[in-house]
Amino acid sequence: DEMMEIDRLRKMQHYEKREMERQYKQVEGANIIKKQINENEQRRILEDEKREQEKLAMLRYLEKLQKQWYQRRVRGGGWMRLRRRSWTSSREREYRQSTSTRLPDGL
Repeated sequence: DEMMEIDRLRKMQHYEKREMERQYKQVEGANIIKKQINENEQRRILEDEKREQEKLAMLRYLEKLQKQWYQRRVRGGGWMRLRRRSWTSSREREYRQSTSTRLPDGL
């Protein structure tokens, strides 16, 4: 009878030890998951900040381009007047060439 009781106590101790190990592993696993969640959140925050910085840099660049465009436009009529003048003169040249009389080849 005493042997059976000792055996029963050993089995209970073994069961308690296994249960403690299982709980420890469960807590350890939960801690690992929490750590991963925190790391992922920090990474997302950094990526969001980086995207925001890139967005601000792009907006500053676009503002700079707009200012340059406006300054060119204000100074002397800007590039559009030059472009129109160039287009008009090329169209006039084409018209003159098409309306001028040409001598046949070989003469």
